[in-house]
Amino acid sequence: MKTEIYSHKFAQNQSVDDQSGLIRVLDGQSALPDYQRYKKRSLELLNLRPGMRCIDIGCGLGAEVHTMAEMVAPNGEAIGVDPSALFIGISEERKPKGNPARFLQADGSKLDFATASFEAARIDRVLQHTPQPSRFISEAHRMLKAGGRCVVVEPDWETFVINHPDRNNTRKIVNTWCDKYQNPWIGREISGLFKRAGFSDVLTEGVTLIYPTLEVFLRLFQFSDFARECLSDAEDWLAKLEGVGRAGEFFASVEMFMVVGKKVI
Repeated sequence: MKTEIYSHKFAQNQSVDDQSGLIRVLDGQSALPDYQRYKKRSLELLNLRPGMRCIDIGCGLGAEVHTMAEMVAPNGEAIGVDPSALFIGISEERKPKGNPARFLQADGSKLDFATASFEAARIDRVLQHTPQPSRFISEAHRMLKAGGRCVVVEPDWETFVINHPDRNNTRKIVNTWCDKYQNPWIGREISGLFKRAGFSDVLTEGVTLIYPTLEVFLRLFQFSDFARECLSDAEDWLAKLEGVGRAGEFFASVEMFMVVGKKVI
């Protein structure tokens, strides 16, 4: 039976059968220090203050929306939207007692909120999975008030690297991984999409995600299963990767880009 590769199911707009496995992977990613640092930085760039109204488009399991709600309390509002009923349910279940965050199941490319009704918008690792990323950024621009800020964080999968002695098969596997996404180059495209949507003062920061151990990498990327789908000699490739790990020389990373812009009118 073919194993589900969760990130690629998302990329192909397919439902995930093993929902508990998916949640474990997402929680595992969120626990990594590099992920926590970039998420904290993305919230800093929004310049949230009490009384502001903000939205997280494609909010996933909702942790950042919970934080945003605390940052804009007591008179502000933080809303998370996601097309997944599963994610919205978990976001509500995990909401700390008394936290005022709101969650709605919705398509982030066409939302029912009024024009100029938010001061801040955030999109995190969503556009790599959607066929029309410009719609999400244009929708965020529409909903923002003048002076409002938008932050988008996305990977550029062409920057995915793995330390391995077999260069040919490693190139094949990382290129195949990259091409499974609808928008594998979205990281390098975000700043241009911001400018096209009408944002000004567009700035970009690089974010390097380094996977700390081979065990974490294989678990969070489901990479053993993927290698077996991708390579006819996968067992040899995986054995060599294990050897790299035993020697203390394992390294894998991907570059993400964090873009912030401001709506001027």
